[in-house]
Amino acid sequence: MRLCMILIFLVTWQSISWANDEYSLYQNQGSRCGEKNDYIVKEAFQNYNKWKTARDNGYQAPKNTFRTAGQQFEYLYKNGCDDGLILYRYGNMMRHNNKCNESILILLESIKDLKINYPSYVSWAYYSLGMCSTTIKKYDDSIKYYKQSIQYNPDDVDSRINLAHRLYWKGALDESLKQCNYVLHHLSGITSSYGKKKCKEIIDMIESSR
Repeated sequence: MRLCMILIFLVTWQSISWANDEYSLYQNQGSRCGEKNDYIVKEAFQNYNKWKTARDNGYQAPKNTFRTAGQQFEYLYKNGCDDGLILYRYGNMMRHNNKCNESILILLESIKDLKINYPSYVSWAYYSLGMCSTTIKKYDDSIKYYKQSIQYNPDDVDSRINLAHRLYWKGALDESLKQCNYVLHHLSGITSSYGKKKCKEIIDMIESSR
């Protein structure tokens, strides 16, 4: 019981830390959604990161945090906020809510500002675009977006693995193999056991196809 409470505390602390970091990044751009909305922005980041941290750590997120964050980001978007970080978070929430057509439009809208004011988020935005494009079966688009994600972050393991998978199904076996080999030989230190397993599975499929 005590260990469980400690883990919950650590997860909560982590989510608050990430939310405060993102809110600080947003404030550094001059509170572009308007100072009157600062409280909503801060709460939206907190609710989103509570949900994401709990999900990533295998815990049940606090009740309604995902829905509340989505409503808060939607309010900011519909009231004219064009801050790239807000748009990225809103678009990414739409992806997790299985609204990929809407998500793609918002994520594309976010990228111009992300490139200028939040460059470390550009790769993540392209990754989300790749995921959504796969969901709606626009596979050529997903390949394009995963490649753009890697362009901005060559160490993006998830984009490389997803790109390898999509290239395999397109029949571009050499390109697919190249991505998997890069993950296994150059990014081995930051790749999870699951990621390595997926790459090895793709390599096995490639070898079986030849």
